[in-house]
Amino acid sequence: MLRPACRLHFLGANPSRMSRLVAPSSSLFLSRPSSHQTPRVVSMRPFTSSAPPDPDRLPWDEFLRLRRQRRMTGVIASFPTSLLGMYGGLYYFGTGEIDPTQTILGFDPFLMNAAFVLGCGLLGWLAGPTIGRGVWHIFHGKQAKLITEVFQLRLIR
Repeated sequence: MLRPACRLHFLGANPSRMSRLVAPSSSLFLSRPSSHQTPRVVSMRPFTSSAPPDPDRLPWDEFLRLRRQRRMTGVIASFPTSLLGMYGGLYYFGTGEIDPTQTILGFDPFLMNAAFVLGCGLLGWLAGPTIGRGVWHIFHGKQAKLITEVFQLRLIR
């Protein structure tokens, strides 16, 4: 895994060395150079670890990718659950007997039944991320445990 390590360097006259340093207008300056001082600039160099990657640790890029994938699974699952909710609401409220002379909460019963069907679709949409997350956890068991550990560590701090 490559990781940048910061080191302090003094600007010299060597142009090849100066091209590797951060530009003087950068916010990484450690002190304001005066006329008699040479400015100090932070340099980035790649750092390689000789230790093999730990299978019980999740790299940040992998963590963020899995979290985005889990969230997208929940959003995608919202579409079929909202359709199922609307279908269930339509089945339930559509099979009931409607008396057009009676009002429901002071409104027309046809209008209220349509609102109830849309409400069932909304509840299905809200249940979608929970169902999608559960499906994602079934297919990504090991990564789900690692993500849960990261969230628990974040709550402890």
